[in-house]
This record gives sequence, structure tokens and C-alpha cells, in this order.
Amino acid sequence: MRTKHLLLTAAAGLLAAFSFRPHLWFLALLAISLFIASLRQDSRKWRVISAMTFAVFMYGPLLSWLSVVGMNATVFLVVVCALPWLLFVLYQPNDSFVISALRASGVVVLIEWVHSSVPWGGFPWGLFAYSQVDGPLMWAARLGGQVATTAMVVACGFALYAAVVHRAFALLTLTAIVVLVGNLTLHSTSTTDTIRVAVIQGNVPRLGLNPVAQADRVFANHIAQTHKLAVDIKNGKASPVDFVVWPEDAADGDPIAHRAMFDEIQQVVDELNVPILIGAAVSDADLGPYNSGILWLPHEGPSQRYEKSHLVPFGEYIPNQNILLRFADRFGITPNHYIAGKRTGIMTLNTSTVFGDVICFEIAYDNHLRQLIDHGASFITVQSNNATYAHTDQPMQQLQITRFRAIEHQRDFAVATTTGFSAMVRADGNVVAQSKEMSATYLIATLSKRNDRQPIDRWGSAPWLALFGLIVGSSFIRQRGWRGTSFTSTTAIT
Repeated sequence: MRTKHLLLTAAAGLLAAFSFRPHLWFLALLAISLFIASLRQDSRKWRVISAMTFAVFMYGPLLSWLSVVGMNATVFLVVVCALPWLLFVLYQPNDSFVISALRASGVVVLIEWVHSSVPWGGFPWGLFAYSQVDGPLMWAARLGGQVATTAMVVACGFALYAAVVHRAFALLTLTAIVVLVGNLTLHSTSTTDTIRVAVIQGNVPRLGLNPVAQADRVFANHIAQTHKLAVDIKNGKASPVDFVVWPEDAADGDPIAHRAMFDEIQQVVDELNVPILIGAAVSDADLGPYNSGILWLPHEGPSQRYEKSHLVPFGEYIPNQNILLRFADRFGITPNHYIAGKRTGIMTLNTSTVFGDVICFEIAYDNHLRQLIDHGASFITVQSNNATYAHTDQPMQQLQITRFRAIEHQRDFAVATTTGFSAMVRADGNVVAQSKEMSATYLIATLSKRNDRQPIDRWGSAPWLALFGLIVGSSFIRQRGWRGTSFTSTTAIT
């Protein structure tokens, strides 16, 4: 019997992993249903074993793209992501399917919060909310962000389980009503103005060049592709633009300190005669490099700048260096030792245009986007370098997260990457332009500028975390036999 349950749990984990691909949102609901069905054990120990099995079979395939770095690194990250599922020990079923669904939702929300916060700032990849971009639950993102969306995924999956296994349809009816009301209540936001934006994808050569030659070629590719855009506009092959975005590391060096790079960038910016957001590594005095986005102006040069504030552990710096630095070589990791910035990514193009910039995996952190909206960002740019993970699932997973953020905050996004997928994403999550991987190209689209704020922008996720924390806490109190009562686990779903 235990083997049967573990096989069911493993199947649920695999379904969850595949649900993060475009248009497969419903697999997440099926995964939760199977997972709940696999918990039919009276022992809390076996529920925890089931939860860990589910997590490993979900994160294993989902994070398999890290194998290009090394299997040691992949196993390490899967373990780090799976460990918070030990908290499923807090889940306790109840005779009421509604209460049980709330408890399950609360525990999964808690697990994802821990997963997104620790260690070293967390790694919010594989959150159930991100699987729902093409589904009917995205209204919850605008209301309560990834917390509310994940809670709805678990509740709907639980409702499906109750209906199929126990022929109990009350919870399914209730969740259907909530989904319908949510979709009818939250409407698309209004557009105040538009801006024509181009993103440049210069591509990264794969010819075994040494690091210096590789960086020079990447920079030359982005200069060449930007020059092509200018020529195409001049010849009428492309429409004029107001703003251009380069990817992260497109200028893999310090263009402010190196005069030759400075002059090449200034020349192509002047040729286009519009501002370009440059991705570069910039050093200040003896502090080391910042992973930066630099707003470069025609005939003036570099102006505003954003330094990436949430660095990638082991990729851009080594946390707890005294302890962990010696393990870097073992995991095949060569970090760049960047310095974290302290400012938000808000930049002003002109008196009527304020935008926000995030760099690469910062898009997975909801606090970064809320800060940008709070400071008046009317659209968002994402600068990324996914060259290491080309032709794996990682670039598409990141684009799916970007689409989630677009819907959540009702902002248009311009995504520039070195190798793909570069894209233009509308506030409704639709991708209106997308590049092919490992190709040199540019994309142009008209983006809307919006200034209204969603409930998630006003309140954040704290109220939702507090609500589900209370639900989990009250369940745990009853489970421990406080208030003079003792808990009995013989319920309708054990």
C-alpha cells in the first residue's frame, strides 16, 4: 500500500513539473489532486515522506537545466528546493473538505514562502502560481500575487480530488463560483500612453573562444545588431523607435572606464538618436563590479544606472565564503564576485515616461516589481543573459514568470536576452513578439504606459501570508491537543 501511494506521489510530482510549460496549467490541478489522494495514511511521518517524494519528482525535472553546470549543482539545488516540503508535517486533514483545502493551501503557501526566502534570499522557482499564466486563476495574481494564486491552485486541486474520489461536489462548486466572480470582477486596466520599444539580441558565439575574445564578440554582436536596426529604420524597413534595450552582459566589461567601448556605444546611440539601456559590468573605485543597466543618452553619454541588487548565489557571488568557497570548484561554479546594488531600478526617459528595470532572475522576486510600481514605473524592462542555459527549459520558464508578473502588476514588459528568449509581453500576458534562441535579431513593439495600481501593489502579499499563517497555526494548535482537546486523525480523507 505504501509503495502504491509513493508511486502516485511521484506521478503527481512529474505532472507538477510539466505544468510549468505554456498552456499546461491544468496539470498543476491534477498534480495536487493526485498528491492529496496519495496522503491516505494515518501517520504524519508518511505524509511527510509523500511530500518529500512529491517535491523531488517535481523539482528534479523542473531544474534539470542546471545539469549544464554540473550534476552536483543540480542535486544540491533540488535538495534545497525540496527541504521546505518537510513543513507539510503541519498539514492536518479535517472532516470538512473546505477546512482541509484551506489548511492544505496554507501549508503549501508557507512552504513556498520559505522556499522563496531561504537560504541566501531564496530561490522562487517552481512556485505553483507560475504554472497558471494561461489558465483561469490569474485574476488571483492581481488580488494577492503569487501567494493567492498558489492558494487557489491548491484549493482547486483539492476540490477536484474531493469530487472525483469522494463524490463531494460542494467544494468544487464553491471554488468554481470564486473563480467566476474573480474573473468577472477584475478587469483589464486602462492605457495612458504608448511608447515604441526595441530589444536587441546579439547572440553569443559558441566557437570555443577564450573568455576575453568571447566577451569582445558578444559586445560586437550587439553593436552590429543595433546598427542594423538604425539602418533598417533609415531605409524604411523598420518603424522608428523611442527607446532600445540591450540584454544583461551585452557589454561584458566596463564601458565607462574603457574608452573604446564608450565610443562605440556612443556612436550607435547617436546613430539611432534614442536612449539605449545598456547591460554592462561597471566598477566603482575599488568596490568591484556591479551588474548594471545603464541608460545611455544620445550626444550625452551614460546617465542613470541600476545595479542589480539581488545577486545569484554561487553564480554572481559566494555566500558564507569562509565555509562555502572551497566547494565552488567541486560544483563546477566560477562566480563573478559582483557587488549588490542598493537602489531600485527606476529610470526616467522624459517628463512623462518612467520605467523600471530588473536584471535576470530578479523577475522571480515579487518585492522587486512592487517597488518599481510604487515608484511610478509605467512599463518594465528585463535584461537577462541565459546563454549558459540555451536550448534547455530555463529560458522559457523565465519567460513564463515574466508573463505572470505582467498580469500580476498589469504592466507591459520588454525582455532583452543575449541568446533568447527575448520578447515583448502585454499586461494580459500575451507575447506579441518573441525571438528564436541562438540567433541575432531585434524586436519592435508598441508598449502601453500604465500608472494604475493593483490590489497586490497596494497591500502586498503580507495580508495573505498572515491569513494562511493563522489557518496553519490554528490547525497546528488543535493538532497538538491544546485548548483541552485531543486531535483524532480518522477523517474523511485519511
